[in-house]
Amino acid sequence: MELQKFKNKYIIIIIVVLLLILILEYVYGNNYSSISLLTDNWINTVTIDKNPQKIYDLFSSDGILLGTVSRITRTGIDIKKYFDYFAKLPGLKVIRKKYDIKKITNNVFMNITYITWEWEGQEPLTANMVFIFKGNKIYYLNSSTLPEVNESLLKISGKK
Repeated sequence: MELQKFKNKYIIIIIVVLLLILILEYVYGNNYSSISLLTDNWINTVTIDKNPQKIYDLFSSDGILLGTVSRITRTGIDIKKYFDYFAKLPGLKVIRKKYDIKKITNNVFMNITYITWEWEGQEPLTANMVFIFKGNKIYYLNSSTLPEVNESLLKISGKK
């Protein structure tokens, strides 16, 4: 009987510890699907809402942006100013996207994306975009267009 009471207490302690871990992960840590949703939300805010203030609000207060069509690193209100231009491009939409999400810490994730943009008067443009999320905010976003394929490098590397 004493052994059974000990086993029951042990099982209860294990269950409580596991529940605490799950609760802490939910409260303090993101998961891969939430990072995907945060990235999708950013895309929708840029292409559908087109509201520079809402886009700016997706960044942390110490957020950093190096945008697709700019060579200037932006912080603070300059992030909003960038989207005063970019989000207003006529016909702006995403026609393809691919995410590669990496966990850095419990609260920091990186999403290396390939997004193909299209807007009026512009051939589709594929950008390599690196999002770093702290919690549910964008801490860092670096976007650059992809160069043309270097056939010599492709041949040497054996990559397709």
